[in-house]
Amino acid sequence: QGGAPLEKSSSINTEIVEPNIGVAKVDDDADNRVSPGQIVQYTLTTTNISGTRVSMAHDIETVDKVPAGLIPVGAAPGNEPLADGAEIPASGGAIWHSASRTITKNVATLAPGANNAFSYRAEVEDPAVAGSTLTNKVEATTASLAEGTSPIRRTTGTGYKAQAEDTVRLVGAAIEKTTTPGK
Repeated sequence: QGGAPLEKSSSINTEIVEPNIGVAKVDDDADNRVSPGQIVQYTLTTTNISGTRVSMAHDIETVDKVPAGLIPVGAAPGNEPLADGAEIPASGGAIWHSASRTITKNVATLAPGANNAFSYRAEVEDPAVAGSTLTNKVEATTASLAEGTSPIRRTTGTGYKAQAEDTVRLVGAAIEKTTTPGK
């Protein structure tokens, strides 16, 4: 009405947030030297690392690749090898897949700063090759949104995949020789 024309602004600020997944793996052997028949406990921790611009992580999958030379076992005192498809005791749903030698655990969501951890036990094969190294690798992946909720669900990029590994070494073999004089 008789004044200067009004200007309209249509800008809007949007902050992009994404998950930031991390994974760690440790064993309970202090010197990382193991012997045939020894039980080693591994602990895997998957975390949605906290920070600014970090969102909820969805459909987290943690896959641990168990090397030949280690056999996942059940609870003590039995220490029986796990059957294919068996749930790792007290893991909250981690499953042993013998054909692929993997342990897989799926978690629906992790808030920024939250983590999900589980442990499992593995026996060093006996007999074993002395001096061998057993490198156990784990990978965690995530998505920006839950499966089926959006066609723009993201599963790749920085913060969507993490890896870790843990190595133990078999102690050297000992040779004992006895002789009988005169023979």
